[in-house]
Amino acid sequence: MTRIVTIVALACLLLAGAAATSILGRDSVPAAGAAIVSAAVKSPVANRESKQDRLKVARLALDFPNQTFIVNHCGSPIDRNQEGMLRWKEGLKRLGSAPNIKIKISALTAYDPSPTSESLREVALHCIECFGVDRSMFGSDFPVGRLWTSFDAIFDGFKAIARDFSEAEQSALFHDNARRVYRMEAL
Repeated sequence: MTRIVTIVALACLLLAGAAATSILGRDSVPAAGAAIVSAAVKSPVANRESKQDRLKVARLALDFPNQTFIVNHCGSPIDRNQEGMLRWKEGLKRLGSAPNIKIKISALTAYDPSPTSESLREVALHCIECFGVDRSMFGSDFPVGRLWTSFDAIFDGFKAIARDFSEAEQSALFHDNARRVYRMEAL
């Protein structure tokens, strides 16, 4: 049976220093996943990951092809200046190259100090571009998400973002992928 490792945020995987190095040297995915998740704290260094760290994370997923990894919260695009967004985009492309990594598009407004429909759309569409419709899913991040916006506003935003997608693609993003990835076929 395949286990699912939820990555709290891309930044959590890309922590600089000994924690990331020791995790990546282990041969046990459950132990590595537990260590990654336990290291998932918001940190000032969280978005200062190096290219080498992103490659190590992608390699971890490739080393365990039967393991499902989920990047949460769009990979947390924390650093919103041009350079920071470029790093975030490049990091997602690398992670998107591993077929066993999925992405949950959630907490869009949590990492954007001045969210606009266009800035949120740009982040969501880049996630989908990197992972494809079949490995992307929308998520509300509720109840925590209500710190930034309402439940209705979140899903109205997702509907606007997905308006140009086919009906089947919208079903995949809003429901089908999550049901499949989290093994909730009965729902």
